[in-house]
Amino acid sequence: MLKTNLLEILRILTPKEFKEFGEFIKSPYSNKNENVVKLYNYIKSFYPDFDDPGLEKEQVYSAISGKKDYNDGFMRTLIFNLSKLCENFVCNTLRGEIENEITLLDLYFKRGADKLVEKKMKQITDILQKEKTKDQYYFYCLYRIQAQKMAFNSKKRAFLNVKDFHEEDEMQTLDSLLNFYLLAALPEYRFFYNQANVVKLDFEFNFLDEIISFLKRSGFHKKTPELNLHFSALLLAKEDSEKYYYDLKEIALNEIDNYRFGVQFNTIGLLANKAVREYFNGKDKFLEERFEIHNIIIEKGLYKKFEDGFFDDMLFKNIVIVGLQLNKIEWTEKFINDYIDKINPEDKENAFHLNTARLLMYKNRFDEALAHLNYIKNVNHVHYKTEMKILSLIIFYEQNNFVSALGVIDSYRHFLSNDALIPDIRKERNYNFLKFTNDLIKVKENGVLNEAFGLEFEIKNTPNTYEKEWLLKKTKELIKNLQ
Repeated sequence: MLKTNLLEILRILTPKEFKEFGEFIKSPYSNKNENVVKLYNYIKSFYPDFDDPGLEKEQVYSAISGKKDYNDGFMRTLIFNLSKLCENFVCNTLRGEIENEITLLDLYFKRGADKLVEKKMKQITDILQKEKTKDQYYFYCLYRIQAQKMAFNSKKRAFLNVKDFHEEDEMQTLDSLLNFYLLAALPEYRFFYNQANVVKLDFEFNFLDEIISFLKRSGFHKKTPELNLHFSALLLAKEDSEKYYYDLKEIALNEIDNYRFGVQFNTIGLLANKAVREYFNGKDKFLEERFEIHNIIIEKGLYKKFEDGFFDDMLFKNIVIVGLQLNKIEWTEKFINDYIDKINPEDKENAFHLNTARLLMYKNRFDEALAHLNYIKNVNHVHYKTEMKILSLIIFYEQNNFVSALGVIDSYRHFLSNDALIPDIRKERNYNFLKFTNDLIKVKENGVLNEAFGLEFEIKNTPNTYEKEWLLKKTKELIKNLQ
């Protein structure tokens, strides 16, 4: 089987682009090697999967050359030539109208074609004025054209007096460059701070404080809507303030449809993560906030990391958890049925069993829930492992199977202590859950009412605890039974 970069490149082409590439290599201006065309014509019937016995190297060689004795050097050269042509096609044909125009502008300027330079600068300016999305790519292109304009004008300036210096042009160029840098840099800073809530990271950005100080002092970010959004997102990720949550939420709800998918996804994800933290910090109102954010995610299709991607299985799990915590049983069951097929086929089965197990647990169908957990195989994601242990522990408690429950508590504690990637705040959340579940078992076995009241008070006043609603529900049941 052909295992080459060539097939990987060809896979990313759309059917229309793949056809245009065939026309590209058939042009004598692009390619004069007939065997390269033969190679394309042979493999095109296998597009886009390129997964067929007919792609064995020897068979491909025989079909192209008409010879039986395989020549590896011939095939390597042919594959290399077609790969380079494909890369040239991607770079020159698919990189976008503005980039192609800027490339021509650079060429005209270097060759001294002043009339063509002036005409091309106007054409590019007209294209940019029609752009609705003022993102980092827009400002990069704007900077390129403004810088080229400055260089072009400097050829005609004598710099003999102040009239020869066009301050406004220079300032616009610098502002475009600054916008480009900030639109590129702020999301990167935000990414690291947001990731620190998922896994342990140790970093320090000295220059970032200067950027934040400058933007707060100057208000430069307010001139560009997307920059304003990224700055608000960064402040939320870095400072973790409830105020910044609501600031960003207001911007997102009013403007989110104006931005590219990636900006939408990261913004709503940041809000969702903040709502999680606030909820576990003891602010119960953020459970409803989480549900609201989840509905926006579903409505806007922001449940996948890429536009053509799959439903993120961790997000799927969280949506199910929140729906059930709010006792929206029918809504949650419908959500599972409607969206389970949007999860990556490789993860779908495990996701189905995990989330169905939680749903059945809330319906008090504990044996069925445990059976679904037992169907889950080959789990590598740390948060899946923790979720399975949590559900198993709850089910064993509900079944009064305290021996198994205590066994899960012991193994779970060892798992947490040995895992270096889980952040301390998440470990604390898990440890609190394990402690209170262990205390629940002791109180249920001892039957002392005062201990039940004390446990209820402690759970209520301990933030950052998994399954707090379930723990309080079970404690109230204990108190009622002991009175």
